[in-house]
Order: sequence, then structure tokens, then C-alpha cells
Amino acid sequence: MTSFVKKIKRILVATASVVLLLTTVFAFTAYGQEINSAFDLESGEKIIPLSKNGMNVIVIMIDRAINGYVPFMFEDEPLLEEEFSGFTYYPNTAGYGCHTNYALPALYGGYEYTPWAMNERDSELLVDKHNEALKVLPVLFNNNGFKVTVCDPPFANYQQIPDLSIYKGYENINAYNVQYAYQPYDDPLEYYNMVNIDTWFSQRKAVLDALPSLTDISDSEENTFLFLQNDITHWPTYVEDCADYDLTTRSKDGVLMYMDDYQQQTHYMTNIATYKTLGEWFAYLKEQGVYDNTRIIITSDHGFSLYQFDHLWMSGGRDVQFVNPVLMVKDFYATGSLKTDHSFMTNADVPTLATRRVIKNPVNPFTKNALNNYTKNKEDQMTTSAHQFYIEFNNGTTFDTSDGNWWGVHDDIGVEENWTCY
Repeated sequence: MTSFVKKIKRILVATASVVLLLTTVFAFTAYGQEINSAFDLESGEKIIPLSKNGMNVIVIMIDRAINGYVPFMFEDEPLLEEEFSGFTYYPNTAGYGCHTNYALPALYGGYEYTPWAMNERDSELLVDKHNEALKVLPVLFNNNGFKVTVCDPPFANYQQIPDLSIYKGYENINAYNVQYAYQPYDDPLEYYNMVNIDTWFSQRKAVLDALPSLTDISDSEENTFLFLQNDITHWPTYVEDCADYDLTTRSKDGVLMYMDDYQQQTHYMTNIATYKTLGEWFAYLKEQGVYDNTRIIITSDHGFSLYQFDHLWMSGGRDVQFVNPVLMVKDFYATGSLKTDHSFMTNADVPTLATRRVIKNPVNPFTKNALNNYTKNKEDQMTTSAHQFYIEFNNGTTFDTSDGNWWGVHDDIGVEENWTCY
């Protein structure tokens, strides 16, 4: 790496850190509201139904989980191979934005909800299109006889604390704000001064730790669907239990991962801590006899710009790691060690992956259009580098992307020639 590139990398990582800090300050302020509808983790109530004899479909969205870490984490923690048996990992995955407001709707609703597609529906409010995306899969599975559970749907009704009323009226959809079981201080500024990222990470991890006790396993033939969101990886911090892993620059399978600074190291520690906790839940599901008949999709809305993978660095200092969300899938009765598939994917494939061979000819219940990914390889997938992540302001009928660009990508996100600036 030339000294010039290293200098640019340091500057851009520093800039990304400022964005992280600003996002964090805003989040603390927004989350400082009084929360009356939060689910109590200590209640003993089991809210995640799974069936031993039916079909279970689980989608886990981990905010800002980093795609490129997966093979390194499985190398560092061999137990993950056993716990995540049957999974396929997709490293060549594109997302649609650098922040949740842009990147999330397509993950929940499919290709009709990319930011570019949402902007084309310019007579409708963003909040309405966002809510619609959050409801596509829950309502579709509900309409097909599945018992549906939704946990922490991000920005529901464009509220920092999700407004679960968007799911009212659907008999078999149960929605919970599980991440908000902790009552913050009344004064947001006091809360910001008193609570740090370590606490946010610990609170989010407590939810994942509680998954076995939240799971209600039955012998019925009932089919179930779960959409679980957790933003644990959005709060990178030093994790003592993960400090002994290899936090150095290294390569695996031809991919070089840099580990030069605290931001890179804490992001990695936070991610591997997350996978270890999920692995414990998967081990529990195996013990209870509901792992094989369960399809599990793990994904994220976006990554983060950390300049850790030089094959994702583009000219002008652009870091594709920001729009490289994780995507892993375990299908029904899949077995064996982690497989890697380099097919071009996006996180808008999630609805297609979730419904495949489960719901015949799925149709978006709101637009009445077929729910599929047929356009993915026929046209550039348009992602935005904009950073207007404040839903309090970027909430009109189209996304404000004035501080960024639109980039189209196809085939392979690591080939610069496959990216076009529009």
C-alpha cells in the first residue's frame, strides 16, 4: 500500500468515525424518550413460537453487520462451524445505502423498495412506503397461514422507537419492541452523559442471550415466521471475551483484511460476539429438535466504511465495505460446514429467499406485483452514498440524496468496472 493510499485511508477512517459519533449522539437523544410499550426480558413470557413438525422461517437482521468478517470469524472460533451447520455465505452481496433509512426497506420488502424504486413512487410519503416494506413479509406469511412474530422493526412509522401499530388488524402477527426493555433517564442529555456504547452493546447482547428463554417450542404442525432485528453490531466496543482472537492484519482465501486501528478491531470483536451468541441459540434449537425444519437467513442493512478489504476500495477513496451487507442462508434440512457462494446477491433477495418453495407464486400484498428477484441481473442495482440518515428531516416523498451519488453495480461488487456513477 502506498503512503498516499495509507494517508487517504487514515483520513477517511477518521471521517467515518465522526459519522459514527454523530449517529451515536443522535441515537442516544432519540432513544431518551420514555418507553411504555417495551417488552420486559425478565417477564418470563415466551414470544417466539417455533414448531417441531411445521415449517419455521427466521430472518435475522443485524444492523451494520460486516460481510467480510465471516470467514475470519469461523477461522477464529471453530465452534461456529458446528453451530452454523448448513449455512451458505454470500460475500458478493450489495446493499442499497450507507444508512438504515435508505438500505432497510429493500431488505424487508424486496426490489420494489430500493431507494431508487421508492423515489420513483414520488407521490407517496417515504414513511408510508417504509411501513409498507416492513409489512410485506409478515402480512404475506400471515395470509398464508403462518403464525408471525416481528421484533423491533426499524423506524416503524418513522419513529426511533418502532411504532408497532402498523401491524394492528392482522390476527396472527405479534409484534414486540424487545430491544427497548431498559428505561433510560428522562433527560436525553443526562442519558448521553451517563451511558456509553458499552452499555448499548450489553443491552442488545442481553436480548440475544435471552433468545432460548424467549423461544416457545411446540410439537404442532403449525408454520411460523420470525423477523428479528438487533442493532448490536451498530455499537462497536471492546469485548473482553473476544480480545484473544487474532486482531491483526491477515489474509484468508485470497482476501486481505486490515486490522490497524481500534475502530476495525472493535467492529470485529462486536461481530464475533454476536455470532457466538447466535450460535448458542442455534445449538439450543438443535437440542430441541427444531433446527432442521427451520430456514434461517442472516443479513444486515449495510456495512460500514472501515477500509479493511482492499479489493473493495475504489478510486476516489470510495469504500464498498459500506454497502456490503452480510448475507447467510441455512435452508431446510441443510447440513455440513459453511459453504461459500460468490453469486451476485443483494439484501433485497431476502424476501425471495424467505418465500422460496414455501409460498407458491408469492405476491406483494400491497402492490399486487409478483415478489421475485428477476430484475437483479438484468439491470444495474442502484445504491446511494448519501448520508442524510435523519428520518426527522429526510421524510418527504423522495429520499434526499444531495450529499451523495447514485452508483449502479452488477455481477461483482469487487470489480471497479462494474460500478457506474449516475
